[in-house]
Amino acid sequence: MNRWVRSLVWLVCLIAVVVGRSGLVLADPRPNFLVIVSDDQRYDDNVYQYMPGMWWGIMVPDGVWFRQAYDTTPLCCPSRSSIFTGMYAHRHGVIGNTYPLGPSGITTVGQRLKAAGYHTGLVGKYLNTASGDPRPEFDYWVAIPGGGVDSYYNYDLNINGTWHRGVTTYITNNLGDRAKTFLQNAPANQPFLLFFTPVAPHAPADPAPGEGSLPFPDLDVSQPQFNEPDVSDKPAWLQATPQRTDLSAVEQFHKNQLRALVALDRKIGELLTVLTNRGMMDNTVIMYISDNGMFWAEHRLRGKKRVYQESIHVPFAIRYPPLTRNHADVDDHLVANIDITPTIYELAGVLNQVPAQEQPDGMSLVGLLNGSRPWRDALMIEGWPQSDRTDAGDKNSESYQAMHTDRFVYVETYNDRAELYDLWTDPQQLTNLIPPNGVIANPFYAQVRDDLRKRLHPCYVLGAAFGSPSAPEIAILDEFRQRVFPLNRLHRAYLAWYSRVGPKLAAFLQDKPALKAGVRALASPGAVLAYSWLEHHPRRPLAVIPGSPDGPLGTNTPPDKDDHDDQD
Repeated sequence: MNRWVRSLVWLVCLIAVVVGRSGLVLADPRPNFLVIVSDDQRYDDNVYQYMPGMWWGIMVPDGVWFRQAYDTTPLCCPSRSSIFTGMYAHRHGVIGNTYPLGPSGITTVGQRLKAAGYHTGLVGKYLNTASGDPRPEFDYWVAIPGGGVDSYYNYDLNINGTWHRGVTTYITNNLGDRAKTFLQNAPANQPFLLFFTPVAPHAPADPAPGEGSLPFPDLDVSQPQFNEPDVSDKPAWLQATPQRTDLSAVEQFHKNQLRALVALDRKIGELLTVLTNRGMMDNTVIMYISDNGMFWAEHRLRGKKRVYQESIHVPFAIRYPPLTRNHADVDDHLVANIDITPTIYELAGVLNQVPAQEQPDGMSLVGLLNGSRPWRDALMIEGWPQSDRTDAGDKNSESYQAMHTDRFVYVETYNDRAELYDLWTDPQQLTNLIPPNGVIANPFYAQVRDDLRKRLHPCYVLGAAFGSPSAPEIAILDEFRQRVFPLNRLHRAYLAWYSRVGPKLAAFLQDKPALKAGVRALASPGAVLAYSWLEHHPRRPLAVIPGSPDGPLGTNTPPDKDDHDDQD
């Protein structure tokens, strides 16, 4: 053996002996993850003015701020379930605040990273249907029960299995300190995943001690969508919504939300200081997002749940120098809450362990930030505003699906008027471009509507050839398609092919009415067969199907108090 080779072998053996006897363990090269999820915080271009700690700590330097970030279902429990799974709500089954995530059998990001050897923790709010008791996938657990608190100064808190009742320490300070403890004690030789999910600035949005009078500017009531005077072009449910008379309460809540964020910002700064002091900043992926936005009387609305920009548009930032350092600090691509989990999976090296039936609908931000993969040009938004009702009313009413691009929003509301908005010319969404008769005179906008409708419902491509299926058929066939053919790479390729073939097939059948009618006759039996298959393969609750008097299939839990979820 060459003496240089022998020397190298002896050196390696010596290092192994020294390391073994000293008890040293080589550090795991995988990154840490700190995911911060605020509560009911809408997007604001001026966030740096009242959250300088978050802005300068995460964004400057080496961070990326997404100006077109959205929550795919703008409500606490569905959105957080999408964050934990990377899935749309119609797939994970949590379509309202009273729907549990567990029965669907889906593995969450916490469970998967725990199994992969990560040290895991959650501090704050988990899900609205959760009891607050510890979850087995988290090594460190500090949580409130359910989805909110009556007071930031009087609440219950479960700390690693022990309940503390009537806690009076200001909740944002308390939760921030608990998150800081996790970071201070996280093993140096084991990567960690921490979800820091504070209550702020959810109602009642109590400011921290001494900060109840912090000056913030009044709402800009000159904006034309503020308490919108003319909603005659909107769906019937909004036309039936009177103009608000509680504007002083709206103004007070708006200012208190901003004041509540000041304390949260301080705690974020403290967390980043811990990471810096421990030398972990550059090996920690930090993501900041809100679970949904909030109406401050725009379009006559308060709360969230609805499809308009104030409700779905949220702050979203990411910092991980190996990935973000060479990227522009502001990004205008369409990103969403469903992109968080696939990003974690890829960076943690577990993406190939996710079975096909649980592949996320979202996309890993790795491909966007390093330029290695093409990005989406549209995003689906969906919501079931009446799904949590406990009376005999129709839980399907007012439910919607939308296709959102960087410029256009096309919305279909169950048994109501469709909407199309051009955000470049009408960012306030004041003018619905689809008239009551559904016929758009402008050929450009008519084509946009048709294209987005096809992307929202691939069955409409079938309808172009054979005559449009009915709404229940579309819902059932779409559900069957999503269950049997998940939105993976193969299915996306299939949709691209089908979008090209559909118009050609329609042209071919245009002068063949008998053949067209014959094939169209298969649509209803096809929907019946698809529904029968779904009933016998109950992997998860079915999405809301138009025409079903009982609403979504699934077990409801008692309604959770969530002060602003029902204020529409």
